[in-house]
Amino acid sequence: MKLGIFSGTFDPVHEGHIWLARESLKRFDLAKVIFLPEPIPRRKLPEASYANRKKMLEIAISGTTGLDVRNIEDESHSVKGTLKFIEQQYDGIDKVKIIMGADVFEYIDSWKNLDYLAREADFVVYLRHEDDGELAVEQANKLRLNIEMISSQYSQVSSSKIREALHSGEQPSGLEPKVLKYILENHLYEK
Repeated sequence: MKLGIFSGTFDPVHEGHIWLARESLKRFDLAKVIFLPEPIPRRKLPEASYANRKKMLEIAISGTTGLDVRNIEDESHSVKGTLKFIEQQYDGIDKVKIIMGADVFEYIDSWKNLDYLAREADFVVYLRHEDDGELAVEQANKLRLNIEMISSQYSQVSSSKIREALHSGEQPSGLEPKVLKYILENHLYEK
């Protein structure tokens, strides 16, 4: 079985995240893509709580076959620990694809256990309109990582732009309607 792992802040989850997960399912013939919202992200301070970010993910993927949300139980999780956690949750995994944005891949050389990860997984790197695919390829070659790149119609959508719109009281674009409803009902991202 081939699985995709999509770890991130998801503050909030948006249509670009969901598109990337669905596209990865099809393009790489994955049995599932597992979203892993990070309890304490390494490079960002989330505005919404972990519980709210996880709930928004659950709402966004409800009714979608092949997408799943799991808790990362260890707040200071490692890649090696996460892969072992996933192996305990799902039987018969023979291939793992780590899905991430180019902004995250840019710092992958700082990850612990990168040699282990290079042996155990391949990478799907999402390019936004401003991202340089050549830099991702250079990074992958330098670190001996297998990558495949994807870009999409949602390359202009970002969680930070959505939060900015919500802070200003504007209608954000790029959110699933049910996620927007949850945000408004729970007064998330209000200034």
